[in-house]
Amino acid sequence: MLVVIYETKFKSPFSILVSMVTASGYSHGAIVNSGVLYDTTMTRGKFSVCAKVDDKRKVAVVEIDGDCQEWIDAHLNAKYDWVGLLLWPLGLAVAGRMYCFNVVERALNSAGVQVNLGWRKSGGSILSKLLGLGYPVEVMHGKDFNERYLKKDAL
Repeated sequence: MLVVIYETKFKSPFSILVSMVTASGYSHGAIVNSGVLYDTTMTRGKFSVCAKVDDKRKVAVVEIDGDCQEWIDAHLNAKYDWVGLLLWPLGLAVAGRMYCFNVVERALNSAGVQVNLGWRKSGGSILSKLLGLGYPVEVMHGKDFNERYLKKDAL
């Protein structure tokens, strides 16, 4: 399993807003399991397979021993948590729905990596917890990430 945390995209007002609200230089999170990239976005409205990372966008990647496919299968197509996104600073969310950073936290927990971020989840807090647990983080451009980690038929 891989954790993929996207650096802020300064051409995207939403990416900048997420970074400002979370006080982090990262604005999105995703996971890879068995060479397939998964995330949830406001525009897609659900947790599902997603497109490859933009070739020029930087991502921080953490390799995790373990597999989260059972968790993915149980939560595929879960709806996006609009309330959790909009009321994130207040710690409010809708049960059973997800936004990107809690997808990462829950997938990690399912693979036996307990990060326990509480309600203030962000790309920076996920990376800090994983670094604190001894996991190395590699920063790379999307093009390199896609070629190295995604199944060729997923590209």
